[in-house]
Amino acid sequence: MQQHVPANDGLAKANAGVRITKAVPSLPASLWRDVAALHRQEIDGGFISSLNPKFLESIYRSIARSNQAFLLAATDAETGKLLGFICGSSNTKSTLMQVFLQSGAGLFFSLLPNAFSFRTIGKMLETARYANTGASAALPRAEILNFCVDGRMQGRGIGRLLFTALCTEFRRRGVATIKIVTGESQTGAQRFYEAVNARRAGNLQIHENSKSVVFLYDIS
Repeated sequence: MQQHVPANDGLAKANAGVRITKAVPSLPASLWRDVAALHRQEIDGGFISSLNPKFLESIYRSIARSNQAFLLAATDAETGKLLGFICGSSNTKSTLMQVFLQSGAGLFFSLLPNAFSFRTIGKMLETARYANTGASAALPRAEILNFCVDGRMQGRGIGRLLFTALCTEFRRRGVATIKIVTGESQTGAQRFYEAVNARRAGNLQIHENSKSVVFLYDIS
């Protein structure tokens, strides 16, 4: 639920040299390292970014393994370099349960030594509480889990390509409306969602002392 989308990326012309791929767990370990590294590079102020990179790799690989979620990667068609990625979930509660059931022990060991931090435990519990309640019964279960574009690729339309591919995948899954939760301070991401005609639906607080903005988007 952390977002980093360049403010003008959604308004730019799409780059034909970008390939969008639906990631599967069997893809090379280098992809998951690149996904984790890009997350830490572009979302350096978030709680998850402060954790062991191996934990991030495990989380994203587990998301790709879940039948309730997916990860789409944007890569340079010539070099294969990761340019951005987007994760979606049809049901965050079910996704989280699958992630821990399938990879629980591996996730725990990849989290060390953070696992023994009271701050980490508290943040994890807050995330679990959000996933369990969906923040509000009035909001759809389907949502964007994370959306990240390399800041050096700003203005090339990569964010729009990824968002369009995400909508196509949600449509295939029969999802009509998704929610998008982004940090109150992430104004670039908010401008992107406004540019693609997502509508603000209010605010919520997942973590203590950290407010978020909620958008709704109808999959047409």
